[in-house]
Amino acid sequence: MKEKEHKIICKSFILRSLFSVITALGFVILSYLDYIFLGIGVTFILALPLSYILSVKMFPDSSEFYSHEHKFFLRSRKGLKPDEESSPIKGHYYDDFMRG
Repeated sequence: MKEKEHKIICKSFILRSLFSVITALGFVILSYLDYIFLGIGVTFILALPLSYILSVKMFPDSSEFYSHEHKFFLRSRKGLKPDEESSPIKGHYYDDFMRG
């Protein structure tokens, strides 16, 4: 992994998180205006994970943020040795939308 790929992954992850929060707040506004009848808190609690899981389709590189390769890149950049006991898991294994 190179520094350029790291920047793309981090940018995609930040945009995915920001999109999720903005979408959840949009649902909260709809709840406040009585278009959604669940209540503001319940709507936010349900909308945030849902929008985070679905946003991987818009920002596919963000799922690599949790990958084994990206973790090793961050450790090597700090001058640390790779963790020998860690299992090599790809980023898309952490993506709930692609798994289920």
